[in-house]
Formats: sequence, C-alpha cells, structure tokens
Amino acid sequence: MKKIINNLYNLDLWIVMPYLILCTTGIIMVYSASSNLGSSPLKFMLKQLIYVIIGIILLVGCSHIRIHKLMNRTVIGCFSALFLIAFFALKFFGQSINGAAGWFTIAGFSLQPSEFSKLFLIIYISNELSKNYKYLIDDNGGLHRFHWLTFWRHRSTKEWAKSMLPPIVYSIVIVGFIYVQPDLGGSIINAAIVIVLIMASGAFNWKQAVGTSCVCIVGLLSFVSFYYIPKALSPAGQNNYQYQRIVAWLQPFQHAQDVGKQLVNSFYAQSNGGVFGVGLGNSVEKTGYLPEPNTDFIMAVIAEELGLIAIIIIMVLLGIIVARTVLIGIRDHDAYYSLICYGVATYMTVEMLFNMGGVVGLLPITGVTFPFISYGGSSMITLSAALGLVLNIDRTQRRRQFAVQVKES
Repeated sequence: MKKIINNLYNLDLWIVMPYLILCTTGIIMVYSASSNLGSSPLKFMLKQLIYVIIGIILLVGCSHIRIHKLMNRTVIGCFSALFLIAFFALKFFGQSINGAAGWFTIAGFSLQPSEFSKLFLIIYISNELSKNYKYLIDDNGGLHRFHWLTFWRHRSTKEWAKSMLPPIVYSIVIVGFIYVQPDLGGSIINAAIVIVLIMASGAFNWKQAVGTSCVCIVGLLSFVSFYYIPKALSPAGQNNYQYQRIVAWLQPFQHAQDVGKQLVNSFYAQSNGGVFGVGLGNSVEKTGYLPEPNTDFIMAVIAEELGLIAIIIIMVLLGIIVARTVLIGIRDHDAYYSLICYGVATYMTVEMLFNMGGVVGLLPITGVTFPFISYGGSSMITLSAALGLVLNIDRTQRRRQFAVQVKES
C-alpha cells in the first residue's frame, strides 16, 4: 500500500490535478445537462462516474507499464485485426447516431472503436517513426537531444519511401474505415494526429514537404470538385446529415427551425449565461431547445449556467495539461517517447478545438466531444489511458535524472 501511495505521489501534479478537476466538473455538468432528457439525470451521472473511475484506473495503470513492450508484431497484429473486425461489424451491428453507425451498445454502455484507434495510431506511428532516428553521442557517452531535421537516418528518396509508406498506408486504411461509417470528425482527428507526428518527426525535408503538400491539396480539391459537390447538390445529397451540418454552419439563423436549431440555441445559451452564468442547474436551453446537451453541446450548457468565466477556467486547465504534455515530450531524449507526447497533445487539442469551434459557430458541428467534460465512456477511457502514458514517460525521465544525480554524487 505504501508503495502504491508513493507511486501516486510521484505522478506529475501539473497533469493529475487539472485532470481530476476536469473529470469532477464533467460529472457535475453531465448531471445538470441531462436533467431534461426523459430519463433520470442520476443514471447519466452514475455512468459518467463509472467511466471516470475506469479512466483513473487506466491512467494509473498505464503510468506504470513498460511502453516499449506495447509495440511488438503480435500486439500490432492483434489490435489491427480487432479494429478491422470492429469496423466491419459496425456496418451490420453498429448503433447509428446522427447518421453515423459508429457505436456498439453492450449492457447499456456504448463503445466507439474510432476513439480507441486514436491512441493505437499514436503508439504505432510513434514507434514506426522513432525507428528512423540516430543520436549524437557526446564525449561523455551521453545523448544529445535529437534535432528534428538533422538526424533522420534515410538519405535517399527510395529509402525514405520504404520507411514511410507502411505507416502512411496503414493510417490511410484506418482513417478510411472511420470516414465511411460515416464519421468525418473522427477521421479528421485521426488524420491530424498522423500528420502532426510525421511532421514533428522531421521525416520530410523541404522538397518532400512541398511535394507532399501539393499532392494532398490537389487530391483534396479533386475529391471535393468531382465527388463531394455533385453529390451534395443532388436531391439525395441535400438530405445527407453532413451537408445539412454545413448549411447549418453557414446559415444558422435562416434554418433556425430545422438544421440550424442546435447552433442557434447554442448562441442563445452563451448569450444568456454572460460572464457569470445563471446558476448551476438553471439553464433554459437544455430543457428541450438544445439537442445533445450532455455531449456535443455540454460547453454551451456550462456557458449558460456558469458563465464565460467557467469556460475560461476549463480551457486553461486543459491548456495546462496540453502544455505539460508537450514539455515532457520536448525534454525527452527518446524519439518514441517524445512523439507519443506530441500525439497525445494533438489528440486533446484537436478535440477541444473541434468541439468549441462547433459550439461557437467557428466550425461545422462534427459530433466531437469535449475532453474529460462531455458524457461518454470511449473518449474518457482513451484520453485517460493516453495521459497515463505521458505520466509514464515523465516518471521515466525522473528516474533517469535521479540515476544521473546518484552517479555524479
């Protein structure tokens, strides 16, 4: 017991304390936001509490595992097979929410495979890219911090392509399966994680970066021009929920009675809340006016009940976690560990931006939840496990520093 307490004490409080505050806030606000959903809000709160407890257990557990043991061929093969089976099964047995068949419901609990794929991609891509690093050994036998652009091992384009194509193709397959569910938000987040990791690894020199960017831009424009726009302009396409979300984003008040209803009521909630809010539990918009008040639009409910000041505090707390995660990645000498930290930071940041962007009307609504606050188990469990890996890396750094200090003394 004493050993467990000591291990918990050694966890980075700059991550643990904001994490616990956000999770507690999420439990309280899920209860408040669920009070008019036709079922007891206590049911939603208890489920969220279970998700948080599982998340904390995973956070502590992942902070003590050996990360390098995760990515052997057997583990990769097993998880790859599980994801492929899950994505195929979703087409036949998945629960459809807002047009996307992306959930399994088991014993009253919903699981979303695309959430778990984000953490798996972070670990897999980080492992593949870190194989291509070499380090500069100093006169004392120590390792200099690697430079993102200087120490990429492969020199020729052929060798570079041989190294990079497997993780890129693998990522495209995973992102493609998520997109066809269809889950545009999940596919974009997974793609963003992969892109940031590849760019952060220094795998591209300026010629390769420019060339790859041009190919991606041309491909995206071609897809939009020859596939998406004609499909959207057809009668069937205009009934598609993704098209309707774009219309609601561009012209919310012109469609306030149909597709723009949730965004317009989100605006009303924020306006009604002002700086200090109308008080916990006193939201008007959650009483049937605001769809998904405990998931996609929970931040609108918080803005109405607790005000702008609460939104700022939540954003600052999440910002502290992200900044600390990036800092841990920067100061680590192991490329694998550093890339994991950057991937986790990207994961949290993109989800936060997509959710808040949708709530305030800066981005189309994508159905992405707010980290640690929104109701839902898949996101809470995956993000908690991801933070556990970051804490694991931080503990490893501390052990290294302690060993160096002992050696020097």
